Amino acid sequence: MKVAIDIRRMTEFGVGTYIRNVVRTLARLDRESEYCLIGSPDKVAECGALPPNFHTVSLAGGDDTLKGNLDFRATVRRLGCDLVHIPHLFWIPRGLGALIF
Repeated sequence: MKVAIDIRRMTEFGVGTYIRNVVRTLARLDRESEYCLIGSPDKVAECGALPPNFHTVSLAGGDDTLKGNLDFRATVRRLGCDLVHIPHLFWIPRGLGALIF
């Protein structure tokens, strides 16, 4: 299974703590699925060392911009992920959420 996880808010308080814990736990439990951590590669350092089935995928657009959200959508489609986890969906501009997938 190929899973995309949106890590754009990984360094924030609250949702960032949740994202870091999800990534760390999955890294400990699942060595078979492929995980695509979508966002800034610098943020992945917050999780420490991850197994080889975890890959960081950079986004060209900013985290809070319309371009960033459209880039996220295009990246997920390009990667052909089976499952996408967006822990902060309320940040996506109104109307764009329906366009994501």
